[in-house]
Amino acid sequence: MRIAITGAGGFIGGSVLARLMQVGLAHERAHVAAIASSEASMHRIRALHPEVDCGRFQDSEALLRGCQVLLHAGWSTVPATAETDPLGDLRDNVEGSINVFEQAARMGVRRIVFLSSGGTVYGAPIRLPIDEAHPLRPQGAYGASKLCVERYLAVRAKHHGIEHVILRPSNVYGRSAAHDRPQGVVEHWLKAALVGVPVEPWADLRLTRDYLHIDDLVDALVAALHLPIKHNVLNVGTGRGTELSRMAEMVSSATGRQFKVSSVRPQHRFVMANVLDGSRIAECWGIIPRVSLEQGLARTWAAMNGEDRKDSGE
Repeated sequence: MRIAITGAGGFIGGSVLARLMQVGLAHERAHVAAIASSEASMHRIRALHPEVDCGRFQDSEALLRGCQVLLHAGWSTVPATAETDPLGDLRDNVEGSINVFEQAARMGVRRIVFLSSGGTVYGAPIRLPIDEAHPLRPQGAYGASKLCVERYLAVRAKHHGIEHVILRPSNVYGRSAAHDRPQGVVEHWLKAALVGVPVEPWADLRLTRDYLHIDDLVDALVAALHLPIKHNVLNVGTGRGTELSRMAEMVSSATGRQFKVSSVRPQHRFVMANVLDGSRIAECWGIIPRVSLEQGLARTWAAMNGEDRKDSGE
């Protein structure tokens, strides 16, 4: 099978690419075309996977030719940056997504898998855990644009007569390092523990989230590439919520270091609880998260320490 991936230079798309290169798809080799958003992303992909066909979005039609499946994991914003520039988010992500869907249909792609956001499209919950039938009431630009692309994918896939799957993950973690964009409590807090500085919370410490390790999300995305489709929309989450106050305790335990959260009052308001019901994807494809939060924190801490040693020349 030939698979095209957008966002293959990023955290989630890159993790799927690495899995496909390591173990293939259904025990067979997968031929992958990576569609990169920038020169830097393209060089990063080629350095890690020189055997992969890789090019920019300008060359996406050539890369999509001969592909049976498109995984659309590329996205240029996070919730905070989408909120500061909603029109840019609309142009880059909604318009960009529609363009790549239309190109995929013209090139003969038979299935499109879209990485949406279970953490933002539902908004404030009326019940927990949140199932796929929950009302969709995003409270920010990021969730609104993700939902908009979901809707466009559904109608354009029907128009072109192709299959589509939408995955809505909870809060994904497992990067080997913190990044500059304001997203990823786990990585930022582990980094703070590593360098010995307190963190200023972005939200009330009672805020509750469903933390999903990247390996478990990759399991779901790989399944979506080839398994029979019973439902077009699937949550990917653990069904377990963790308050930020508890996360601080777990970070201290995972790192063996004193970890302090400052008492600065958060300046932003957030949906206070988001926990996803993953029973549908378990029933459809047998996908059940395998990595506990304790295990995931330990893995991420170990990876982060390894990357820091490498960067410092040790």
